[in-house]
Amino acid sequence: TVRVIHNEPRTDRTEFEVSTRGETTDHSDGTSYGVDTVINLPLGENVAWRMSAGYEDEAGFIDATRAVLYDRNMQPILPPGADPLTSGYVTGSIKDVDTSSSWYVRNALSWKISDRLSAELAYHHERDKSDSMSAQTPGDPQYTVSTPVPVQPMDRKVDMASLTVTADAGFATLTSSTSWYKNAYTDRWDQSAFELYINNAPYYYGGYPRVTAINYDDSSDRSFVQEFRLVSNT
Repeated sequence: TVRVIHNEPRTDRTEFEVSTRGETTDHSDGTSYGVDTVINLPLGENVAWRMSAGYEDEAGFIDATRAVLYDRNMQPILPPGADPLTSGYVTGSIKDVDTSSSWYVRNALSWKISDRLSAELAYHHERDKSDSMSAQTPGDPQYTVSTPVPVQPMDRKVDMASLTVTADAGFATLTSSTSWYKNAYTDRWDQSAFELYINNAPYYYGGYPRVTAINYDDSSDRSFVQEFRLVSNT
């Protein structure tokens, strides 16, 4: 279990911070970069707002060596004048197929209601995208992949919200923690190896020469948690 404890909004100071980075990766034609920012703003003697946000772009380093070329209907392209029953597909090379990016924003609002009662409301949204997986084919030259469908994008959205209320009862501290999250993603991945195995063994597809298979996934899960904690001072 990893517990991340964020800095709380502060009423005693105003903050603004920006940081950037840039880097290169071996075997990549691109450049990776990122930017992060933090803002803390008092909204009164007892209320404060804190926002953090960031974006990063990671350059790919995996090259596709025999990527199948498709037409606009996602059908493998035939060589000019080829026989549709016996000809294989046209392939090409794609550089840096595993490029990815991610951005997030988190807002937190704290309110010291009284000397004995306080509350904090937080919301986090994140978006992750990748063009393909950082995987290489065993036996191939380093940092290359020979799958027929090398472009396997993923798009993920994450939302998290929480409300924490803390009350000092004198002999103990009572905390109410209400939290919710939703994690949803869509992706596409190459399943051609399995189809080719079936095609070559019992000729299930009749020896079809242009077997490619793309699997489409769409998944999401969510959770709601309510927790009460009573901690004595002794």
